[in-house]
Amino acid sequence: MLPNQLFYQTCEQGGGYHHVYDNSPFISEDNPRQWLSQGYYFWIEDKELAVSWGKVAKKNIYSIVEFELDLSKSGQILDLIGSPNAINYFKSLIRDYLDKVHTIKDKDNPLKGVSISGIIGYYRAEAAQGKCKFPWTGIKCCDIDTRLQLKFRRDKQECLALNNRHQLCLFDINEEVISRKTLIHPAEWIA
Repeated sequence: MLPNQLFYQTCEQGGGYHHVYDNSPFISEDNPRQWLSQGYYFWIEDKELAVSWGKVAKKNIYSIVEFELDLSKSGQILDLIGSPNAINYFKSLIRDYLDKVHTIKDKDNPLKGVSISGIIGYYRAEAAQGKCKFPWTGIKCCDIDTRLQLKFRRDKQECLALNNRHQLCLFDINEEVISRKTLIHPAEWIA
C-alpha cells in the first residue's frame, strides 16, 4: 500500500464544524451492524461513496472529512483487497472459527448465523486476552456490488469487479497516521 493515500469518513454534523473537525476521525458504535467490528471506518480514495453513504445512512445530514493517512505508521493492515496471501489467511481464520466456535451446524448452509464482524470480533477479543495472534491494527476490504456485472467472456460466469466499495477499518488510530485532514462537506461549512 502506498503511504499517504486519501480516505474519506462520513459522519454526523452534530456539534458543528469545530466539533467535527477537532474530533474526527470518529470511532463507530460497538454493535453487530459494523462490517469489520468496531473501529474507524474510511472509504478508500472514493469521495462519491462517502457522499452516497451520507445521503442514505445519514439521511442527507452529514459531513465528510478527507484524510491523508500514512498507513505505514499504523501497524499491520490485513489487506483483503489486494493481497492473495492475506485473503487465504483470512479464509483459514474463517475455517478455524467454524470448526472451533460456531455452534449452528447446518450442513446445507455452514455459514448460517456467521458474520465477518462476528469472526473479527472473536479474534480481536481472543488476542486481547493473549489467547491467539491477531496482529492487525486494521482491515481493508470491499464488498461485491452486483448492480454492475460485466462478464470477461459471454460464455462464462466470471465477472470483472468494477463496482466494489473499498473500505478501511482501523481498530485504533494514532496522530502519526494522520498526515492531513480537511473538512470537505457540507459546503456551507467550508465556504
